[in-house]
Amino acid sequence: MADEVGEPARARGRASGGKGSAATLILAILDMNAPVLAAADSEDTDIALSLADLLRAARTVISANQEKINDPSLGDKGLSGGVVVEKAIQTLSRQPDGST
Repeated sequence: MADEVGEPARARGRASGGKGSAATLILAILDMNAPVLAAADSEDTDIALSLADLLRAARTVISANQEKINDPSLGDKGLSGGVVVEKAIQTLSRQPDGST
């Protein structure tokens, strides 16, 4: 394949520092890893969605206890991080589809 001045495309790529062939090589490597990357992306997405559900459930727990949190006369509110996470997990387990 020649360009407009008759120079072969391969020679033109080498003359320009081989940028075209380097890009082609990178794309080929990425293409070979696409199934692995897609599986990792899918797993990462599932984890991210689960974490988002847990955070929404924790916000629900906090909201349900807002009066207790705002009451200055109470000392220990009974809402440590562990308690909030435990109640958030209970909230999630009560919902059949896992959404909040």
